[in-house]
Amino acid sequence: MDPLQASSAHQLKLTPHRAEIEVKINDLGKSMEDEMTKKTQSNQWRREPCSIFRVPTYLRWSSFRTYDPKKMRNGPYDPRFISIGPFHRENPQLQPMEEFKWHALRFFLSNNPKKTTLHECLVKMKELIPRARSCYSETFQISDEDFAKMMVLDGCIVLFILNERLEDIVLLPDQQQPAENNGAIAPAWPIFRSLVADLLLLENQIPFFILDELFKLLLLSTDDEKTLANNDDEEKETLANVALGTLIRAYPGKKYFFEYEPKDETKIHHLLHLFYLAIALPLVPDESTVPAPEGPMMKFKKMMSNLWQRGFLPSYLRSTNRASASDGPMMTKFKKMMGDLWRPLRPRPSASQSKGIPSVTELKKAGVKFKPKNNANSFLDVTFQKGVMEIPTLILYPYTQTTLRNIIAFEQCLGGDKRHTHISHYVIMMAFLIGDGTDISTLMDEEIVINWLGSQEEVLGVFKQLRSEVVDTSNDKFATLYNEVNSYRQLQLHKYREILCSDYFGNPWSIISVIAAIVLFVLTFLQTYYAVYTTYHPNS
Repeated sequence: MDPLQASSAHQLKLTPHRAEIEVKINDLGKSMEDEMTKKTQSNQWRREPCSIFRVPTYLRWSSFRTYDPKKMRNGPYDPRFISIGPFHRENPQLQPMEEFKWHALRFFLSNNPKKTTLHECLVKMKELIPRARSCYSETFQISDEDFAKMMVLDGCIVLFILNERLEDIVLLPDQQQPAENNGAIAPAWPIFRSLVADLLLLENQIPFFILDELFKLLLLSTDDEKTLANNDDEEKETLANVALGTLIRAYPGKKYFFEYEPKDETKIHHLLHLFYLAIALPLVPDESTVPAPEGPMMKFKKMMSNLWQRGFLPSYLRSTNRASASDGPMMTKFKKMMGDLWRPLRPRPSASQSKGIPSVTELKKAGVKFKPKNNANSFLDVTFQKGVMEIPTLILYPYTQTTLRNIIAFEQCLGGDKRHTHISHYVIMMAFLIGDGTDISTLMDEEIVINWLGSQEEVLGVFKQLRSEVVDTSNDKFATLYNEVNSYRQLQLHKYREILCSDYFGNPWSIISVIAAIVLFVLTFLQTYYAVYTTYHPNS
């Protein structure tokens, strides 16, 4: 057979097979396009970055020495009593509290001042579902109807807790006898702080605007809404104020933790974000707007220059023409002499000057003093001036670590934005200062740290654990503070002064001994002076 004819016959045999392949490829392409459209359409309504995240596995894993999925499900990022939002709604351990969500809904529907109905609440929630779904980092296979139901029930129990109305779950207004609770929530107050702690978990959030809408529908009267809408100057009862008032009771601390007055509640993402704003604002000033502090060498040169210009130095060091004194040979010699005098006291250069600070013990050896900052206006208001570091008092209660870890996770999940790394940087700074039990004792003695946890080892473990979870440490808000502290520490004069104070003025007997030695030295000097003087001036 002719080779050309053989080739044509072979192509005819393959044609049906190729056609079949083409059909399959076309079907596969159409299927992938449909799936791509379906997958991407679910995020088309996301107009802004999400703010409620599932905590990354590496953060959960850092809590344990070995990888254990069972333990990780009951860690500091998981609720212990109540599920809020979609992440933990199927957790069987949290189902007992689901009953009380219905009691909370019933209470609000029976007692709201505007007689709002359940239908009105559901209609409002249904309108907000696309916006609410966009707040979560994941998509959930929950119908819009179930999502609206979840928002109403979860929102009501959150408002119940924030209004400290847990006792009304036990005794409802239309009942003459206490409701049966099977011991699940009686008494109410002992678990109040635990419930509030659950409300401050990153995965246990619903959007703040959902809570705000339910707050307006179920708790505010028509007059209250008019007051809010008109921005009257009189004291307004907003959801943010109510929530912060409850957090003050659940997390006792200094007043400055909660001086935050939200000007625009629409910018609050959720309750954890509100708590974060309350302890982290006002923000640390931008370093670009803060003038760089003068170093000790620059201050010394400026002082000597002023003395030179004002004529306080010996005449043989000064030129007759002051305007050209800086160009004269005597001025050059004077600068060299001052430099030689300064050299033993100047700070030693350090390549890692702004990458951290030593521990409390090391800084005390360099003459640094520590004091609690009683007039602070922020959790982050740490300052260093004239050798004194002032730090706002930190109360370590049982839920401190859990709350701080969730805030750090929130900051890290936001991508390390400059506006959202303040607590992470604060934790790093405290981890630098606290190296061992001695450092903790010093901070406790100065009332900078108040320990309600137990042993000092627990406090040390808290900061080591928190430090290990910070990934993004860029744009450190305390970089300027680190530079100031390190410059002060490296100045040898401060070390000598601290040694003098600790070795010779550490107790009253040492002080008395030093004073006696000085008096004896003065008397000996005067005796010697008069003996020499009378030898050369016998007639005086």
